[in-house]
Amino acid sequence: MKMTDEENFDKALSYAYRLFKYRPRSRKELQERLKLQRYNTAIIDRVIHEFEQQGLIDDKRFARLWALTRIQRKSSSLTNIKGELLLKGVDSQIIDDTLGRLKKDFNEYEIAKSLATKKLRLLTGVKKLNPAIARKGGIKAKKRLFDYLKRRGFCFDVIYKVLDEIYD
Repeated sequence: MKMTDEENFDKALSYAYRLFKYRPRSRKELQERLKLQRYNTAIIDRVIHEFEQQGLIDDKRFARLWALTRIQRKSSSLTNIKGELLLKGVDSQIIDDTLGRLKKDFNEYEIAKSLATKKLRLLTGVKKLNPAIARKGGIKAKKRLFDYLKRRGFCFDVIYKVLDEIYD
């Protein structure tokens, strides 16, 4: 038995609500998830219009929430956050505005330093870290820290500044 357009719309709407129950989504993310469920373009557009009317889809708010969560919970760099938001389909102008505002409130250097200190404690097995213990880890530990921070998306300037302070 073939479903009517209205039944398909209701089913797509229900699916979209379930997605939003877990976390907010960008407009493009919702579109892609609905396409994966093989809803036609007209149904997808109606669902997105409905969500926009309800204020559930707002890429500016989504970008801000995503960035704050990534900074606070994962200690991500602004570069990594920008890449994630681009993958989620957020417009680059919205991303730049969001990250520009956040840059004033969050110091990437402090985030990187905190991550490096935690990682170095894991590498050396010491609870309280001081420069003498850091030097004991040697070049291998320093390289591991560098690679770790680079994978987290921190720029070279920040990484070198952190490593210079730790290895003073």
